[in-house]
Amino acid sequence: MYYTEIEFQNFGSFYGDVKIPLAVDFESGRNIILIGGENGAGKSTFLDGINLVLFGKYAPSLKNRNQYHEIIGKRLNNRAFFEGKRKSSVKVSFLLFKRKGGHDTLTVKREWHFQQRRVMDENITVTINGFEQEQYKDSIEFQNFINRLIPVDVSKFFIFDGEKVRRLAEASNMNEAMGEAIGDVLNINIHKKLHDTLETIKEQMAKETSSKSMADLLELSGKQHRSKAALQRFEKDRKKLLAENESLLKEIKSATRWVSEYGLPSTKERPLLEKELEECRARLEENELEALENTTEHLPFMILMPILQKIEKRLGEEEERAKSEKVREDKLEQANKALKILDDSSIIPPLLPEQKSCLSSLLMDILCDKKVSEKIISLHYEVLSHVDRQYLTEEIGEEIEKARQNNPLLAHLKKSYIENQIRIEEIKRILKGLPTGTQLTQQEKALENLLEKHGSLQQKLEEINGLVQECKDEIKTLQEEENQLKKEVSGNERLTVQIEKIEKIQNIVSSYLTMLKRAKANEVLDFFRESFCEMINKANGYYRNFSIHEDTFEITFEDPYGEIIHKDMLSSGQKQIYAMCVLSALTRASDREFGVVIDTVEGRLDQTHRRHLHSIYLPYSSKQTILLSTDSEITSQQKAMLNPKIARSYLLIDNPTHDQVDVIEGYFM
Repeated sequence: MYYTEIEFQNFGSFYGDVKIPLAVDFESGRNIILIGGENGAGKSTFLDGINLVLFGKYAPSLKNRNQYHEIIGKRLNNRAFFEGKRKSSVKVSFLLFKRKGGHDTLTVKREWHFQQRRVMDENITVTINGFEQEQYKDSIEFQNFINRLIPVDVSKFFIFDGEKVRRLAEASNMNEAMGEAIGDVLNINIHKKLHDTLETIKEQMAKETSSKSMADLLELSGKQHRSKAALQRFEKDRKKLLAENESLLKEIKSATRWVSEYGLPSTKERPLLEKELEECRARLEENELEALENTTEHLPFMILMPILQKIEKRLGEEEERAKSEKVREDKLEQANKALKILDDSSIIPPLLPEQKSCLSSLLMDILCDKKVSEKIISLHYEVLSHVDRQYLTEEIGEEIEKARQNNPLLAHLKKSYIENQIRIEEIKRILKGLPTGTQLTQQEKALENLLEKHGSLQQKLEEINGLVQECKDEIKTLQEEENQLKKEVSGNERLTVQIEKIEKIQNIVSSYLTMLKRAKANEVLDFFRESFCEMINKANGYYRNFSIHEDTFEITFEDPYGEIIHKDMLSSGQKQIYAMCVLSALTRASDREFGVVIDTVEGRLDQTHRRHLHSIYLPYSSKQTILLSTDSEITSQQKAMLNPKIARSYLLIDNPTHDQVDVIEGYFM
């Protein structure tokens, strides 16, 4: 079921009759219809139009069915309203492919008549290959017809807002209702309906017999059916509890390992290290005192050497400063000579006071350093000549060297001092890395909570195991009673045989349904894993151990450390990628032929995910994909990537002067 054309008449921002061709050539491989427009230009109106024409007040886009007429009243174009027009409509044409080959042309039109902005009447027109179908003028018959083509819950997988679709990634949204909708998409529910229909037929056949034993037999069969349904529920709950228990055991194992291998040993290691740290510090002090005792004789020379070096440095600075002061005085003298020339009366015309002031300032800036010289304490180095200082330095150096040679204990003390310093730093580093007592207490408390939670979970498992066993025992008892009753049934052989055949068929359908759900779940999981791993911006192999729930079709996966990645931990962009990959996988696994319409296609995706979306997802999401986008979502550069797949492109231009939207071929420049 693919779109060939949509036509608006005075609907929303579309004034008058606006037709937009949507047909694509399936053999060309160009499957994308790109419709661009700024915010408020009519993209959401386009999406709402398709939903409303197909589903009316049951449209997924409506939050409240009771406000349907009020919402439709607001959809009448403002310009048309002020011109006195009181009718609007949406018409969508489709191409329906038949299973045995060939196709039909389906046109659906929904028209509203207003009094002011209040809906007074609604008409539905359906034509197939140009022939009007009168039976579908009735809204109930029409909705049943549409639901056979695409159920309303299924439509959300083919007509959706790219930004809002990420809600499917929320764990709370992958519930049983969603599982039912997915069952429709994958043609699973039709087999469930067959099983239920057979049960209804069986009950009707039971009413045709007057045999009390047959009635009892059917009653037992019903009890068995209910007991088996209860057993399935309990088994499902037990499976969920076992998975939760396995995850909890992993957490307990991790916390126990931390406490036993890291936390508890630190309580013994820390006091020993702290004691050793004090001993090292004490040895440092002993080294210092011993070194002081052995260097007392030569201590004055050791003190004099750095003082003498400082004096040498300071004398050098004083000589440089003296030279700098001499240069500055020369510049100042030149500046004064220049200033005297400015006062010379022979200058014609004479300079004004303002001119003299300006020139004086410039001369002082150029010739003089405005910085105030730092005052330094002058050293009276005349006492010692340069040669005397050199001799004194050499003499002090000889005394220090003699002290080193005559006292080998100093080398030993130095080595011991350095070793103690290194060990102190090493102990500090180790202590910093060890967990504190507070951390250990917190971890032990967390472990205690985990163990308490595990105990509660074990209790629930015991309860559910008991219920499972009770159901099995009850089913076994009912089967024995049923077998006994079957032996007692003497009449209504034909009905008995037919009922037995129905039961066999039911068992076959039930077995096939189980295999079908498993096969479809695995197929969806394979398609999801393929597209998700290609589109997500993570290293290859980061996500692993993908699994799927066979009832709700919720998909889970783990990180490289074996921890389950909860979808609440995903970013908004990653949730959108997750949801779109789920929809793509369901579409591919469903074998349903239906065009896909996506509004706000890029949502909150970053550049990398957008590039993957354009190259991996959009070209292959369906045989026909209609994209509604702004120029910031699909830029000209990104459009160039899609060009080989684009069959048609349109631009919705808001014309506020005429209160309408103009549709032209092409895209944003």
